[in-house]
Amino acid sequence: MIPISRSSALTTAELQNQIAGLLRQIEELSGRLETVKPLSRANFKNDLRFGLRGNAEVKELQGFLEEKGFLLPGFATGNFYSITLKALKDYQSASELPVTGFFGPLTRAKVNGELAAVAAAKNGGGAETIPAAPLGGGSSAVPPASSAPSYATPPRPDYDLKEMALRVHASVNQERAAAGLAPLFWDDQLSELATRHSRDQAADNAETTDSGKLCNYPIIRHEGFVFGFTLKERFENSNVDYRAGGENIAMVPLAENLVYKYRTGEAPADCPQVVKFSPGEGTREERTALYRAALSQSLAAIRGADRVEWANKEWRTIAETSERAVIGWMNSPGHRKNILNAEFTAGGIGIAVVNDYVIITQNFKGN
Repeated sequence: MIPISRSSALTTAELQNQIAGLLRQIEELSGRLETVKPLSRANFKNDLRFGLRGNAEVKELQGFLEEKGFLLPGFATGNFYSITLKALKDYQSASELPVTGFFGPLTRAKVNGELAAVAAAKNGGGAETIPAAPLGGGSSAVPPASSAPSYATPPRPDYDLKEMALRVHASVNQERAAAGLAPLFWDDQLSELATRHSRDQAADNAETTDSGKLCNYPIIRHEGFVFGFTLKERFENSNVDYRAGGENIAMVPLAENLVYKYRTGEAPADCPQVVKFSPGEGTREERTALYRAALSQSLAAIRGADRVEWANKEWRTIAETSERAVIGWMNSPGHRKNILNAEFTAGGIGIAVVNDYVIITQNFKGN
């Protein structure tokens, strides 16, 4: 007897189930393709500049710069800071555009032209190439080997603080000369007093300037807690011969071009704001209470701040640090008044290092 085989034909219901399954697979594959497609395929419409945060077009621009080799992978965050600024400037230079670091009409047209050329090549079925954009007339921007981004975190240099102090002193005298004033003579006694006061302040900043934290809260003061609360007391306790006196203080970050790394979707929290302690009038008790409250708030903020892994950290030179301090003083009415005070005839500078900062104190006197 010959057995009769079951028919292999599918029922309508079975066919519909298979079709539904295939549609689900197609949808899943399309989603995967969507996640791996290049970031920068936008038609840019807005000006983009340094300081923007969490901006979708900035992230698209960073994706474009990454694809072009001007930005390392992993930095398409939507935040427009120093690394994106450098990458954009390198792209502008290679594209023979004005090197401004500003993503304005000229650069935007260049980038949009390159993206349009890529889209046209794809639609035409050819290989993905990036021909010259309409503006500029030259070849497509390619980063030279020397401009390829690289990051490093070298240890802090061993700064010669005496050399730094003398540079600050010389820069202050240049400002006085420009104003037609006589130079200040260097005074070792004032320098020693200034150094002690800088070290006194550095002790309070050991934790508020933790170099492993994203947020820092440096705090400086004219009040002293070691060898004289006021400048007058410090002068008199050290037998300084003077008729008029003054004091300038600057806290300058030594590190610059900081870049930190974090997992995508796990960005550190914004740094909380704290009360700023500023020079002012008041009794010893009032000023001390205000300072202690400000310091306490800064310590609480730093203890709650995220610890980060630095990808890049560069160090200012002695000359750059000194210039930054004096420029800051000259842009502040009170500090500028001390520097350009014709009554002052001598000055001394003392510096202390705390983590990635220097505290620079300059004492003035006139007889």
